[in-house]
Amino acid sequence: MRRATSLALAAALTVSLLVAGVALGLTDAQVERGAVVFEQSCATCHGSRGNDGFATPLKGPGTLVRFASTRELYDYTSATMPLAAEGSLTERQYLDVIAWMLAQRGQATGNVELSLATLDDTPLHAGTMTTPTAAPAPPASPTAAPAPAASPTATAAPQQWPTTCVDLNDIVEAHLGNDGNVGIYQRVFGDQAEQGCQNDHRDDVRAVFSWAFDQTAPSADSGTQDLAWPTDCVDLNDIVENHLGNLGNVGIYQRTFGDQAETACRNDHREDVRGVFGWAFGDVTSVATGLPLSTNEVVERS
Repeated sequence: MRRATSLALAAALTVSLLVAGVALGLTDAQVERGAVVFEQSCATCHGSRGNDGFATPLKGPGTLVRFASTRELYDYTSATMPLAAEGSLTERQYLDVIAWMLAQRGQATGNVELSLATLDDTPLHAGTMTTPTAAPAPPASPTAAPAPAASPTATAAPQQWPTTCVDLNDIVEAHLGNDGNVGIYQRVFGDQAEQGCQNDHRDDVRAVFSWAFDQTAPSADSGTQDLAWPTDCVDLNDIVENHLGNLGNVGIYQRTFGDQAETACRNDHREDVRGVFGWAFGDVTSVATGLPLSTNEVVERS
């Protein structure tokens, strides 16, 4: 059903035509193949629609702004995705899934498939398509260069991060749409809910948040829970901001810091994470104060 929905959405968003006399670099058949690749290799993190998962949304206003071109997006995707299986797809599969992403973003199709040779001629962002034209006439008179836009800044760290294992579990489950699993530890274990959750997810938390404790991460998942936990700081931040309804802050690190988004998020939230998840790492101390962190203590940053 999800594949059929994806294909129908792609078909609705694409038409076979020429823009400015140049055949666009993707075809309907390629978009359909890309939908299959996306469902099999990408939807677990990015969601079935490309913008409803815990990972960075791939379509919608303000998305993928860190990439200046389709080639940059291809180079990044083929080198770093899928998560934990980087570079495992074929060149054709990467091109097909990029074509699917472009179609989801409103790109029209033509009669030439996206290839390494056509990446530079295929726009990633609306209004960026260019075709060979005569050189423009010089301006009649010099004009002052426009003032540069003010650099965006990230907002302060959210003040309502999850404070216990059950809090994080409920937020992630709700984010994934698994509403029946929200509160499941509380219902099953009662007063022992937190202990039950910590027993199940200790390895998950250690794998995800070892960066805050200057430790090497163990294996990525203990295998005890079939749950797509957030994989880094920006993922967790986006999930929590979305959970709080702060939609303008979803993706703010990616938009503001680009390639440095994860580093910036970790700088902001290291103490928050140490305060929240110290239970998974044993006795730890605050980096800022050198004092012990008690279980579930949240060190807020302003």
